Amino acid sequence: MSSSARSARTARLVPLAAALAFAVACSDSPGDRPCTLVAAVPGIGIDLDAATAARTESVQTHACWGGTCQDVTAKLFPSTGVGATSCTGEVCAAQATPLPGKHGNATLPGIVPGPVDLTLTLLDASGTEVGTRRITVTAKASYPNGPNCGADAAQAAVLVTDSGIIAK
Repeated sequence: MSSSARSARTARLVPLAAALAFAVACSDSPGDRPCTLVAAVPGIGIDLDAATAARTESVQTHACWGGTCQDVTAKLFPSTGVGATSCTGEVCAAQATPLPGKHGNATLPGIVPGPVDLTLTLLDASGTEVGTRRITVTAKASYPNGPNCGADAAQAAVLVTDSGIIAK
């Protein structure tokens, strides 16, 4: 190999080696799990059973906590579950299977851990009210990166049925 080819090769490898050395020097110890930038959505997860979902297209949510109230509309989506699964070696796959219920999220910026008074107004496709449910739930801090990475958005979840509403 000529000296100019060696110089060009060295010029390409030096920055790569420096970047690798920097990454190793700045990384956590092998036993530590690094925190990522995964975030959580603040608010209330809403699940509807099949009977309630059949007549409900959206949910108007009135939520109050610590002297603050917000009104938001939760758009609903068809629920799915795990269908057929298969594995080839260490690689596995699963198919989504439709379920008869619906789900959505009432996004509530600023919600904090603690009691949240909820009034959910169920609306059909024309916007006509088909039911109202009230409950107090406890929003809890979420830890999307694990408990050692600090708390993120406060969240709670409810299940709405023909006979009422329960905290999940």
